[in-house]
Amino acid sequence: MRWFLAVLLMVGLSMPAFAQFEFPPVRYSGQLLSSYRYRQPSEGEDSLQIANTAEIIGDSYIWKPWFGLWRARGALSRVSNDADSETTANLVGAELTANLFHRSHFPLNAFLLLQESSVDLDDDELQETINDVQLLRVGATQQYQPLEGDQFYSASIEHNVQRDRTSESRDTFSLLQLTGQRRWVEHSLAGVFNLNRFTNSVVDGESLLGQFTLSHDYRPSSYLSMNNNAFMVLSEGSTNLDETEAQSLGLSSQTNWRHRTMPLTARGEVSYAKDKSSSLLGSDRDRDRVRLRGGTRYEFSDQLSVAADAGYEQRFGDEDLTDSFQTLSAIYNSLPIPWREYQYSYNGSIGLGARQATDDEGAETASLNVGHALNRNWVVGDETPVALIFNAGQELRVEADSKDGQLNQLFHRATLAASYASQSGNAYTQLSTFDVRSSGRDDTHFFLVDLVGTFQHTLTRYRNVNATLTLHHSSVERDAERVVNDGATAEVFYRDSRLFSVRRLRFETRLRSQSESLSWFDVSGETGELSWENRLDYSIGLLEVRIRTIFTRASDTSDAIYALSIARRF
Repeated sequence: MRWFLAVLLMVGLSMPAFAQFEFPPVRYSGQLLSSYRYRQPSEGEDSLQIANTAEIIGDSYIWKPWFGLWRARGALSRVSNDADSETTANLVGAELTANLFHRSHFPLNAFLLLQESSVDLDDDELQETINDVQLLRVGATQQYQPLEGDQFYSASIEHNVQRDRTSESRDTFSLLQLTGQRRWVEHSLAGVFNLNRFTNSVVDGESLLGQFTLSHDYRPSSYLSMNNNAFMVLSEGSTNLDETEAQSLGLSSQTNWRHRTMPLTARGEVSYAKDKSSSLLGSDRDRDRVRLRGGTRYEFSDQLSVAADAGYEQRFGDEDLTDSFQTLSAIYNSLPIPWREYQYSYNGSIGLGARQATDDEGAETASLNVGHALNRNWVVGDETPVALIFNAGQELRVEADSKDGQLNQLFHRATLAASYASQSGNAYTQLSTFDVRSSGRDDTHFFLVDLVGTFQHTLTRYRNVNATLTLHHSSVERDAERVVNDGATAEVFYRDSRLFSVRRLRFETRLRSQSESLSWFDVSGETGELSWENRLDYSIGLLEVRIRTIFTRASDTSDAIYALSIARRF
């Protein structure tokens, strides 16, 4: 009894202070929305969906505008669907968010979400609730960034609970995330830590997952850079059937170096990875991998350079494997050579390589690449200039392998593009072809041709039209097998943001056609779809009305959708 009297005394003494306290004004907004959607398919029964939604939002500040802000939202929805069987869905939700010290260097954000949904089935023989779910989400995030801006830290925590009354199940998810960044003159450090916990009452399961990543950059000058990374993943889980554990670890370091005066560059990489897992069912795994790679490049001129690369990899644990390679190459790219109104260039490269592995005898390789290209850019027309771009090239690649044999490849490519632009619109079209013929250890012929066109035109200040067209053809021949693929896509879009010169009356229409055919040996198939979508929107004050129609035809089926939505905002 004494504590109750003490509480009454404290409340009485604080009443004058509460009387002087002024509650901040609350700003309210929301909407009432009704939508109707009627679907008429060629196969199956027609259906009508009616949805009604009420939403209210309130927001204000806490004590002072600089101290904190809050926002509350509540929504109620009811959706009925009349198809083969009538279903009714009800959704009730409430959300509260708060931001404290949002103008400082240590803002705090918190949220609370409550949601409940249910679906009722009502037909001639059965009436029951087929889905009844409750959802709770709560979380907070604290950040800190000093005035200098060279540091950033963040901590987030979240907890979710979902209950299904129909199946009497309960799922939970909890998250803890810590992040940090720090920059110095030559160094930068960043780290992320995640801890996730899942539970499921159906299988009596629980899992815990922890992840940690750390990266470090070191750039003492423009000639040297180093990047170091580390990660660790630990997980364990249990159900009424099994228990599992897994660990993963990775370390890597990459270095890039460039000589101060000589045209010499070098790069190196070293990495280690470990993967280990165990299970009561017997699927255990234990693997380790070490990888070393390095390379250097020297440029005699802007056209000629030589490069050398080497790598070593070893795996041990469940598998014992060693693999290594060495390559040496020389590359030459010529300067553009003027020829009439064209620019001609050629290139070539040679390479030698070797690889060794524990599971084979190893092999030596030699490669030769020779290519040339022809380019031209020009403009035609005076009143409406059209820019044209032409590019064509050819390349021969020969690779000899002491183990797999020789591979010969001949590449052909050509591209022609045209474009124009004016005050009322623009257009662009491009035709591309690509051909690859391989012989030797791989006898394959690949051919591709693409045509792409776009058109944009502004009719008036409020009206514009766009159009696109895409055509493609490809074929692959290999060992007496031939696969051919053809496709076409066309689309026309029209927008009028002031239909019949009425303000806020907007109209959009889109017509789209798509077809594709595929043939393989004597088997062939074709697919196609034609769709037409119309949209009419009108708003006056806080009232919005939207009408939408969609007509779709694909093969032997068709579908029509008519939708109407009315929204009143406040």
